[in-house]
Amino acid sequence: MAAASHIEDPKIIEELEKLGYTHATIVLLPMMPLVELAWIDGFVSSRERDLVLAEARNRGIDENTLAYEQLNSRLDERPSAEFFERNWRAIEAALATMSPEEREARKKRYVETSEAFAIASGQHLAWAGWVNAAKRKLLKATRERLRKTQSAMAGTAHAA
Repeated sequence: MAAASHIEDPKIIEELEKLGYTHATIVLLPMMPLVELAWIDGFVSSRERDLVLAEARNRGIDENTLAYEQLNSRLDERPSAEFFERNWRAIEAALATMSPEEREARKKRYVETSEAFAIASGQHLAWAGWVNAAKRKLLKATRERLRKTQSAMAGTAHAA
């Protein structure tokens, strides 16, 4: 699973296994911020489900796989706040192993994908570009978390 996740830390790998990830499902890790965003209102609308599943297919997650099945499960039953937090720690660990260029590209994709999802999920209300307050708050927290991740890595690099 380390090779598939780009995470070398055995503690993080163990944590991912405790969260239910396997070699076949670790591809879902980058999808969890969207799942969290979909659940932020307390439910996942059919529009949000369709958007998350479309993004999964865009990322090469085939409909006839265990990963796709697990993703549907995460959309059916709301994971805990602790689950999402532990996923973020694993995402940050994966980002820390990347080159600065790749890390920035991944962070940019997280933000852009999340923002596009939030806007598109509100369009079913016929309010193009409308993002509700809960989603705006989570998007802001995501951007801040990714910014802090960069700051922490830069501080570590300077200390070395």
